Amino acid sequence: MELSLKAGQTLKQGQQLLLSAQQRESLKVLQMPLPDLRAHLAAALCDNPVLEEGEPDAAPTDGVPDFLQQAFQPDCRRGLPKGEEERDPFYAAAAQPDFHDFLEQQLLEIQAAPTLLKICRYILGNLDDRGYLCCSPEQIAADLRVSAAQTQKALALIRQFEPAGVGAYDLRDCLLLQLQRLPACEPYVLQIADSCLDLLAQNQIRAIASRLKISVQQAQAGCRTIRSLNPIPSSGCRGSAAETVYVIPEAQIFKKPDGSWAVQSNRTYLPKIYINPFYLRLYEHPDTPETKAYLKEKIQAASRLLTELSERESTISAVLQVIVKLQELYFSQTADALRPMTMQEIAEQLRLNESTVSRAVQGKYILCRHGVVSIRSLFTNGLGHTNVSVAQVKNRLQDIFHREDPFHPLSDQTAAALLNRECGLEISRRAVAKYRQSLGIPASSKRKCFVQA
Repeated sequence: MELSLKAGQTLKQGQQLLLSAQQRESLKVLQMPLPDLRAHLAAALCDNPVLEEGEPDAAPTDGVPDFLQQAFQPDCRRGLPKGEEERDPFYAAAAQPDFHDFLEQQLLEIQAAPTLLKICRYILGNLDDRGYLCCSPEQIAADLRVSAAQTQKALALIRQFEPAGVGAYDLRDCLLLQLQRLPACEPYVLQIADSCLDLLAQNQIRAIASRLKISVQQAQAGCRTIRSLNPIPSSGCRGSAAETVYVIPEAQIFKKPDGSWAVQSNRTYLPKIYINPFYLRLYEHPDTPETKAYLKEKIQAASRLLTELSERESTISAVLQVIVKLQELYFSQTADALRPMTMQEIAEQLRLNESTVSRAVQGKYILCRHGVVSIRSLFTNGLGHTNVSVAQVKNRLQDIFHREDPFHPLSDQTAAALLNRECGLEISRRAVAKYRQSLGIPASSKRKCFVQA
């Protein structure tokens, strides 16, 4: 059979949703978390001269072009209603010192020779985000053209800084530096950190005891001490790889005195913006046609932005109102009360596209009785055809593993059987393993204790 290739034209009929540039920009604004939106507004204030930050004395009552009437509706002006106290229950994280600034401050408090301080400052500049030293003392000595003894003296000085472990070469060195500061550290604990970290990671307590010729009880106590140390000295400091990330909630959900639920949008984090009335008057009486065309373009862009902000807030608020209605037990009781809920369910109630709901919750958080919670985490599928959410199953599993005998930890198969017996949930061993790993719970072999603490 002979095959041949040839070009041709065919007609195909189909439907395709095409979004205008304005619709795409509106969806982009809807999808932005508050920090990104704040940066977006800051850029708009720089690029568009008709936009002003602050609260206007009063909205203009005359001279407003027809195409701008919507921008001066009350819900399009940013900020809290007049007379309402501006309070921010959303974001009150205390400022933390930068990791490298913290080390530099300690260096300033040292009385030492200028050459030694120069070497110390160079060492600080070669620490990575974890607080580990990126280069060898020999390389530092060669770079600065100083002696190896001076470099070692400066490095020993840096290793006395806080937090303990700073200036280490690797994990082993970091742990040893911290152990050496403990007031009563047994020699075998140092030996475990020095030569048995591979066995410690696998919870091979008996193998550690055999290698170091110590008792199993000593090996277990030493491993417990090492696990309590900090493998990343910079953790908890701003500007480090292990920095705590603070998020800004979109809204606060709370119960009012009359028993109804309220969704209070976070309006204090974003700058309040408005269109300067001066440019509106100039638009009505321009000097040249070019001025009028330029102002019309900028005023229209500003008007669209104000409208997009208003639509973003109303959409997110509407989504949250439905979520509160569906998850009332979760907000009023414990996290275990979270019921299965999908974005399609929200979209159907609000007559929105499911992708719009997805954009409205993506990367966003709320403040409620459970703390700062990701909105996305409230959407969870049910287990099989039951009304039990995956989050509830994870909470049950966490409780089961918490109650286990540490000398005889539960296998995944046993945990699955307990879930079936205690909660009536039929779940496979493989599913238990998946949920256990997502909870950060090690396998039974790594949870096992060998002797009484």
